[in-house]
Amino acid sequence: MDTAQLKQEFEKASAKSDRLEALRNGATERYVGERTVLENQEAYWLGEKKKWGDVL
Repeated sequence: MDTAQLKQEFEKASAKSDRLEALRNGATERYVGERTVLENQEAYWLGEKKKWGDVL
């Protein structure tokens, strides 16, 4: 595995971890077509602060 692949794998794992952390903190998910909407007052996703109803 080269550095780019390792970085991509790390980012995928990190995003999954952030999503699970938001869900543990009381967020809920709903599916709108093919998009997932994480509903919470404030959810952190990939290091960016998202507001309620933002599409992830």
